[in-house]
Amino acid sequence: HVPYHHRVAPFANLRLVPCLLCGKKWVPEVILSTMEPPARMPLRGSGVFVQARVCRSRPKATGESDALAVSEALPFLEYELARQLMLKLKVLGRNAAFGLKSEVDVGRQLIVSTATATAIYCTAMPPPRVLEISRTIAIQDEEDHQLVQLQSQIENVSASNRQRLADAAQRYAEKVRRAAANKI
Repeated sequence: HVPYHHRVAPFANLRLVPCLLCGKKWVPEVILSTMEPPARMPLRGSGVFVQARVCRSRPKATGESDALAVSEALPFLEYELARQLMLKLKVLGRNAAFGLKSEVDVGRQLIVSTATATAIYCTAMPPPRVLEISRTIAIQDEEDHQLVQLQSQIENVSASNRQRLADAAQRYAEKVRRAAANKI
């Protein structure tokens, strides 16, 4: 649960939803954390290693202009890295990533950014949205047909992972509610 009311969240784009276990407190849709998951956090399934990578060419420059070019590229690398991590969580049907480690390597010709984490499914949080891949260009050849088929397969894997974990989480939440009702 978050320690504040959902209407006074510290970030404007932070979306909070009611906890799926107790229904009284508020939880985020997704957690990205550098720490390990708390011991009492309700988890479903096992953790899955997830890794996102972003590569960008490094402009040819020297001295101060080189440092400026690298520092200007870093925010975009980090944004793209977080975006890829979120997409991979959707494909895996997970709603949290713990033990997040990020690394940036600056080489002579490339800047490479890598993030690794353990993706898990927390039953108190909502299941991730199903991944939808949209295509705006026409299918022209066999390669395009193969890409459309691959997109469809990725969407199906994402939907089945999400559904499997959401069903298990729902069964667990009902069990917790019944146990709480029996105590009363």
